[in-house]
Amino acid sequence: MVLHDAKNQFYTELYQKIENNEISSKEFVDFISSTRGESPEHNTSDFYELCSKFSDISLNAPKWADPKTCDVEALFQFKDIDAAKKAFESYVSEKGLTDYEGVLDAIGLMHRHAVAWDDPRSKSGLVQPKDYKWNSPFFGKYHNFCEIPEDFWQTLREEILKGIS
Repeated sequence: MVLHDAKNQFYTELYQKIENNEISSKEFVDFISSTRGESPEHNTSDFYELCSKFSDISLNAPKWADPKTCDVEALFQFKDIDAAKKAFESYVSEKGLTDYEGVLDAIGLMHRHAVAWDDPRSKSGLVQPKDYKWNSPFFGKYHNFCEIPEDFWQTLREEILKGIS
């Protein structure tokens, strides 16, 4: 089944992760379950909107590729980082959630799914060397620009937890 409604697809994926016990926070799972609507897009938790703030960090970052190594560098914008931090603080406060680590773990799993399938900022794919030869065993490196890199995510997560405690 192909879904082109990003919000529907997001909640479908979230419910699947909950059913597969990939989200460990009981408080968060109970909260999401209590906001579940008749269909995924009718969820009233606003979790999609929160995760989209985090995906904006990666999507809005200027990026450039090194043609020799195929590594992609990104410059994350403070305004996007601050917006995500504020959105997180508002969200847990408004929803009465206290398991901050659990909510952040769920955001870490889900933020890359809070991007519309046709968002022009999400130009993910292979980066190939400038002098790429088709008979080469090296095809390039795949980069998903909807996802915050793991090292930066861990730093951001720690900053959020320090700031909210």
